[in-house]
Amino acid sequence: MKNRFNNKDRFYKQAKKDGLLARSFYKLEELDKKFSLISPHGNILDMGSAPGSWIQYHLKKIGPKGTVVGVDLNPLKVPNHDQLRFIQGDLYQLESGDFLAFFGPFSCVTSDIAPKTSGDRDRDHEASFQLCEKVLEVATQVLSKGGHLVCKMYQGERSMEFLDMLKMHFAFQKIQRPDATRSQSKEIFFVAKDFLS
Repeated sequence: MKNRFNNKDRFYKQAKKDGLLARSFYKLEELDKKFSLISPHGNILDMGSAPGSWIQYHLKKIGPKGTVVGVDLNPLKVPNHDQLRFIQGDLYQLESGDFLAFFGPFSCVTSDIAPKTSGDRDRDHEASFQLCEKVLEVATQVLSKGGHLVCKMYQGERSMEFLDMLKMHFAFQKIQRPDATRSQSKEIFFVAKDFLS
């Protein structure tokens, strides 16, 4: 059966040319350029990191005083780096307090995490919503005041519910679809700025 995605569009080809692990690098790049999310001296927590394209962006953006902490069930394909710490494990099994005690507080939390898809859009949306809930739970415990959040979700009936949840914790909230998102994809990205505390 023919793949319903055109995997070799211009973003795919550009990622290969630039030596990147995935086209998703450009999604975060666009969001950062538009909303000024990643500080050169920032301390970043990236959830759902593997294979590592968002980690690649963070390491490119942060300066010598910045740090990136990545978390994923799967190993990273990014080479070891002095400013990178990686935890291979289940987000649901990790304690937010440990992130804060050993690495935090964080200036920005990013998440490109996605559930294993079942082919059922409603089921996949619900699983994605629950992951975003967990990401937000962690973010509210580890972000410094004024910090930012970027979180991916498979769009569905609970998307606006999550936006309302963000309004309780952040001064600014926005839903975005970066240009590098495939036209057939149900992905949307929540951008939340200025964590209230």
